[in-house]
Amino acid sequence: MQLTTQQGLDDLFSVYREIVNFLISYAHENNITSFYRLKKGTYKSLREEYPELPSHYLYTACQMASSIYKSYRKRKRKGKAKGKPVFKKEVIMLDDHLFRLDLEKGVIKLSTPNGRLNEFSQTPVNH
Repeated sequence: MQLTTQQGLDDLFSVYREIVNFLISYAHENNITSFYRLKKGTYKSLREEYPELPSHYLYTACQMASSIYKSYRKRKRKGKAKGKPVFKKEVIMLDDHLFRLDLEKGVIKLSTPNGRLNEFSQTPVNH
């Protein structure tokens, strides 16, 4: 069954949010604020659980989760945070391995579990 671009992106955002929340929980339970320690403790198991996902999504999810947890700890020390942090947004952090941008052609290429998606802009890109 061929997935539409929108379905594929919705699934990708959902999986990414799931991974970031797992990483935040892991960081919270193990009191880890370091990106490198978080990645070291979780990367292999996440690769096994999500073998189809391009590896840099896991890398950027670790970056995002460590940043969220660091921010949470600062806010908690100031008495502004309660409970455990949860990532709810429809956001994916992309690095230079996950997308290509051609401003002249108005093309964005995004790496996904199903290969690269090519999105074409209908209007010229002005910058």
